[in-house]
Amino acid sequence: MVATRSARRRGTPLLALWRREDARATVVDFMPTRSIATLPFVAKPLREAQMPLLLTAVRRRCAKDSIYRHPPTAQDLLNNLLVGEPQHFCETWERGIGEWRRTGHQGDAAVKPFHGVGSCLELTGRMWHRGFARPLQAQNTLVKRYRVAMSYVDCGTTHTPGTHTPGDVAVGYALLCGPGAPTGPDDGLYATRNFIGGPRFDLTEPGVVSLLWFYATEEDNESQPLVVGVAPNIPYIVDAKFNHEWVGSWRGTVDISVDGLAVVQGLPVVYNPLESINLYNWSSGISQIGKIDVWYEKARLNQTWKYDLGPGDY
Repeated sequence: MVATRSARRRGTPLLALWRREDARATVVDFMPTRSIATLPFVAKPLREAQMPLLLTAVRRRCAKDSIYRHPPTAQDLLNNLLVGEPQHFCETWERGIGEWRRTGHQGDAAVKPFHGVGSCLELTGRMWHRGFARPLQAQNTLVKRYRVAMSYVDCGTTHTPGTHTPGDVAVGYALLCGPGAPTGPDDGLYATRNFIGGPRFDLTEPGVVSLLWFYATEEDNESQPLVVGVAPNIPYIVDAKFNHEWVGSWRGTVDISVDGLAVVQGLPVVYNPLESINLYNWSSGISQIGKIDVWYEKARLNQTWKYDLGPGDY
């Protein structure tokens, strides 16, 4: 009994310390938001300390016009704290297809070695704009950087000038997608619904396969050549860094490098909230998608997205 009372007396100064604004300010400067969120699960007495700590963190980290209800709930404050915090998704295929979901009924995929460096998802056959999707289980997120290793084995052997348009023979789509893109076999839409952009291999002329960046514009979809005349069975690392304008804009730019060499700068971007990654072949062929890295952050609650706007609003 004496030991218990002594432990309580030793614990009391710690809880009293949490009530001091200066002490909380020092702590929150080094404490990740997710750690603050778990405080009530560490010890019951810390439940009392969580709310003051959240209020201090919001005052120190967030913009003055952060949006939440008054009085705010703990979840409101946590949502505001997550704004701007970097998050990272990485896929190495070490655990197989894992949480990737088939979104179409054509083509096939299997995890295979990737040119002596890790593993890849090999996509085989025609899939149209539906293949395999990985929901990111995140809402209202702003993509900051996207890096993917990819190669192709076969990009089709027939391409008669005048009978195909660019994109008719294309494999290895690896698209960053927003709301409405398919994440399951029963979803009725295509991956290009509210997508942001991503690379693909395209048979641009007879015997010439090029690596392109496929992206959404204000009015339509466009393709930007990254490397003209790429070889089969050679891995290419595409690294795209996004530059967002501001919270009231759905526009921005992207700078893209291939194998460390800058190839495109200032390409226009129309922003939608990042919700999934979609991989597929448009036409018959074989492509390989290696390691995928996506860096993103939670956007402000009043962030403007392109999909929010109706025709004629932009």
